[in-house]
Amino acid sequence: MDIEETLRDCVKNRLADYGLILCVLNSSNSSLFRFSRPRTDYTCSDTIKSITSKNGWRSECFDFCYYIDVTELFDQSSVKGNLLHDFFSDTKNHRATSDKSQLELTEKYWLNNSEVDDDGKKQVIGQSSAVIIYKS
Repeated sequence: MDIEETLRDCVKNRLADYGLILCVLNSSNSSLFRFSRPRTDYTCSDTIKSITSKNGWRSECFDFCYYIDVTELFDQSSVKGNLLHDFFSDTKNHRATSDKSQLELTEKYWLNNSEVDDDGKKQVIGQSSAVIIYKS
């Protein structure tokens, strides 16, 4: 079942009158979304907004930004850095199981998309959206 079928089923058959569905997703201009874009199953907030419009559902979208400290991503001995690799690549033990060129591409991407803050930490700005779908 794809995301549109799932939402349609939820709105029509499962959601009570005056209920709502909250979807929190990456924005299409987010670094996280751009990094994951080769995956075909990745849904962003633009997809949900398009589905709500197409189906005539009442919805609102709230965009927000946050910072992700990626400093330890570049430290091979860091547990947090290894977990960041796993999270960003959606691969368990990414650093241990991927070839060197893939690791270099991953780290190069995040290095190019990060900024150094006043404390010397590498920060990536995450951009997400909360899409609320109403049943009136």
